Amino acid sequence: MNENQKQREALVKKLFPNGIPKLWGAAITHFDGPAHVNGARTAPHFKYMTQYIEGFLSPSTTGDGWLMSDEEILQLLDVLTENAKAYNAKILVGILKTTTDQVLEGIRQVVNHAEKNSGKEGVEALLSSGFYGFAVCPPGGSELTQDEIGNGLETVLALGYPTALYQLPQFTHNEMSPELVARLAGAYPNFILFKDTSSGDKVALAKNDYQGVFFVRGAEGRYAEWQKKGGGVYDGFLLSTVNSFPGELSEVIALLQQGKIAEAKEISSRVDKCVQQVFEAVGAVQESNPFANANKAVDHFNAYGDKALEVEPPLLFSGANMPGDVLKNVEDILKKNGFFKPNGYLTTEINVDQGAL
Repeated sequence: MNENQKQREALVKKLFPNGIPKLWGAAITHFDGPAHVNGARTAPHFKYMTQYIEGFLSPSTTGDGWLMSDEEILQLLDVLTENAKAYNAKILVGILKTTTDQVLEGIRQVVNHAEKNSGKEGVEALLSSGFYGFAVCPPGGSELTQDEIGNGLETVLALGYPTALYQLPQFTHNEMSPELVARLAGAYPNFILFKDTSSGDKVALAKNDYQGVFFVRGAEGRYAEWQKKGGGVYDGFLLSTVNSFPGELSEVIALLQQGKIAEAKEISSRVDKCVQQVFEAVGAVQESNPFANANKAVDHFNAYGDKALEVEPPLLFSGANMPGDVLKNVEDILKKNGFFKPNGYLTTEINVDQGAL
């Protein structure tokens, strides 16, 4: 093990004494008005999720992070800190910007926010706020060369904060090559995690020497098969659908760790089939993106169970409600696939006549 790897290992041990979690959720964002975070609704969601996972990415694509202004993100950070402290959640703060300068400014704002609230500095301030690092994408643009992408990412990594690099060509219109990721892994021990949502998986499949960087898959589908214990190439997952199926996906990981491959693949296949159908059902929603819309819909049923169609539908980023016909279709899909839960995690905390929290 070289010095770079030793430093990475020491940093990871400081941040995650029990190891980096194998299952992370790209958290949805609950709203109670146009672009206004609903803290009261966020808390029970985190309480429910942290029964199964401890790691979250937020802001995320699933959480409408690409649509948020800096002011809206700071509002979300307050809510995240509150819930991180209440439920021992570990947050990777997504800096979803398309230029290096914007990413640097986004990181600066988060650090300043954490330092102001905690009275501490740097990484210690971040940890006090429940923030365990930053997740950043390459600078955007299909015309960028690997050297240009690398230069931008090096500027960010040179800040020294724990960092996850996020392959998301659906938004950046480019990809980090396996060779670039390996070079950055060899130069920056604070590069601790790599997330790939491309569905091409070129970096992980290349099997270069990434010197201990933790690889998580962000694309949906074939969950058990992509995990190393299931014969795949990823250490874990950072998925939108953890919002919807936290118990099932957690069980897939647990079964794989126990060597129960067939059982893990059976659950994985059932979740995969249901996810595909839900994503197709929310295609009629024109706002935001399928990751956000699909998981908001399923979470609505996880929260309210058989009362879900009697309370106000979840709000989209604009403040508009998710269409009722879409929710009804999602309910039918959950029932057909055996994932409908009559008793939701909020059904004992609401009066249906008064609507949702």
